[in-house]
This record gives sequence, C-alpha cells and structure tokens, in this order.
Amino acid sequence: MRVLGIDPSLTSTGWAVLDDGILIDKGLIETSTASGYLVERYLHEKAELERIISHFEIDTVASEGVVYGGATSEAMFGVYLLFQMILHERKLRVVYFAPAQWKALMFKPHGEFTDDLAALKFSLIGKKEAIEQARILSGGVRFTSDEADAYCIALCGTL
Repeated sequence: MRVLGIDPSLTSTGWAVLDDGILIDKGLIETSTASGYLVERYLHEKAELERIISHFEIDTVASEGVVYGGATSEAMFGVYLLFQMILHERKLRVVYFAPAQWKALMFKPHGEFTDDLAALKFSLIGKKEAIEQARILSGGVRFTSDEADAYCIALCGTL
C-alpha cells in the first residue's frame, strides 16, 4: 500500500510517501508571500500535490486535519478545501488525524489517551521531538520539521 502523508501549510506543506511502511521519498511544497496572490499560492500547491499523487501512484492519503482559531485559519481552510477537491476527484482513501492524535500514536504505546490532560500533553510535543522520532523510525533519515510531521502522519495512515 502506498501512503502519502501530508502536513498541510500555506507556506511549507510537508509530504512523505511510504510503500508498505517504508519511506520512499519526502519533501516540501513551499510558497511565499513574495510569490504573489493567495490564489497563485493555492494553484502551486494544487499542481504539486497532483504531481506527487500521480508520480508515486498513491493509494491512501493521511493528513493532519485543519486547526482552527489561529491567525491563518481562513487561509488554511482554503488549503484544506483545495486538497479535498483533489483527493475526491481521484477517489483516494483519506484518513485525517488531529495533531494530538498522530502525536499520541507516535509517542505513546498503543496511542491511547487516559484523560484530557494526557491528550493535551501529546499536543504539546514540539518540532525537535517529532524530527528525532522520525529520524529514529526511518533508520536515520534527516527531516525538516514539516517532513517529519508528514512522515509520522503517513505512518499513522498505515495502521
């Protein structure tokens, strides 16, 4: 099974492709406010995501869900909708994970929460911890923060 993990962002979407649980490629879809209008940034992300899905013949997509309430919530909702259109058109299996969900699966045995306080603890795991966990699980591969998140999310998509 080929799984694409996505850590969506308006500036640096991390992605990682696993084939039967083994990392075969990873990268970033980057945009910049200097690159133009928001629509142009969306179109760039759309084209890159479509290229990745086609090139790697993806079966399943595992994605971090949208987090609301921040300064970029509306723009991120646009990225989320754009990705949904692509995934729906291609009829791909899609699994979403809240940040605390995938972090619990990666950092706690069996990914079980015992209470709301435990869930909060896992939602606070930082970038350094995710990068280190991805490096360990991948056998030493170097990751950016967004790639590490995408890799961990892809692993969760294989469960």
